[in-house]
Amino acid sequence: MPEPTDGQGRLSPRMVEHMMGYPEGWVDGISRTGQLKALGNAIVPHQAAAAWGHLLGLDMPTESTHTHTHTCCPRHERRTPTVPATTEPEALT
Repeated sequence: MPEPTDGQGRLSPRMVEHMMGYPEGWVDGISRTGQLKALGNAIVPHQAAAAWGHLLGLDMPTESTHTHTHTCCPRHERRTPTVPATTEPEALT
């Protein structure tokens, strides 16, 4: 795992690459500031794949296995997402 900070205590672009799932050196060849901007504007590949899978009805959890609740802020407290119990396309319409 890469070091989280550089010698000056600043966030390491290598660590950001690692956390986002990109290969080491993905943003090499540009300034540190440019690397962090590129990573900040990038998507997390695993989240993108999960979103596409969800939109296409693939590998969706059922109501019995989906237990995540949102507690990031008061607006989302005690709110449980509703997920269809089947992944059949006709059931998603």
